[in-house]
Amino acid sequence: MRIAVFSDIHGNLEAFQACLEDARKRKPDLMVMLGDYVNGAPNPKECWELAKGEGDIVLKGNHERYLFDFNTPREMPDWQTQWFTPMRWSARNFTQADFDTMAALPMSWHTEECGGLEFVHSSLISDNYTPWPSLTKDDYQKHFAPSKAPYIIRGHNHIFISFEMGGKRIDQIGSVGFPLDGRIEAEYALLEGDPQKGWKMEPRFIPYDVESMLARFHSSGLYDLSWMSKLYYLELQTGKPIFFSVLNPLPQEGRRGRIKPGAGL
Repeated sequence: MRIAVFSDIHGNLEAFQACLEDARKRKPDLMVMLGDYVNGAPNPKECWELAKGEGDIVLKGNHERYLFDFNTPREMPDWQTQWFTPMRWSARNFTQADFDTMAALPMSWHTEECGGLEFVHSSLISDNYTPWPSLTKDDYQKHFAPSKAPYIIRGHNHIFISFEMGGKRIDQIGSVGFPLDGRIEAEYALLEGDPQKGWKMEPRFIPYDVESMLARFHSSGLYDLSWMSKLYYLELQTGKPIFFSVLNPLPQEGRRGRIKPGAGL
């Protein structure tokens, strides 16, 4: 059995299309979307529609929540600041029906038919949990131990990394739209295996038309919105976590209690 898994697309249509094209050639039995289709690059609506149309399983991420909670009593005060200007720009592309559909999506999906796999955006109880720099026992018990699955696939943090704890394997996959490992390529994962023999995860790194996507930053007006949208632009140019470097200007040893670099958008 073969499963294609996509996460953290963030409005990067060219990257998403390139990953889908590569995946279709491998004829997956399932296409699983782990969330964060919106906010960041210039095509949030198109990526949202494509994810709904192509995904056999479609989960929600924290950025979908930002949109469907925006301008409601549930919104966070920070969402009205310069930090979230690109999010407010993204929200204008959607209808209330879109927000309602996003809100109704599940946070996770478990299947016994595939040998006890669990798919989540971030964790079983949070859409923005970050295991950094490693997964602690306390966090494992809170965020992953309740799952009955021996193998959990997650996104959110935009880099490929694996954890093993409590008899479970937890694979974190890269980002379709905003990889933060220094690669200027789109990223998704292919799972191959079966319930009896187990599963192998293959990271896929796909070249795409970066210049076309960056040009649309300018033509759409997104680039000129704020310094925050310019940081997103630089991350797409470099594949590096510039946003979190700005949040964390101190050396690593001085970052206790601060937002961690590479924590995901």
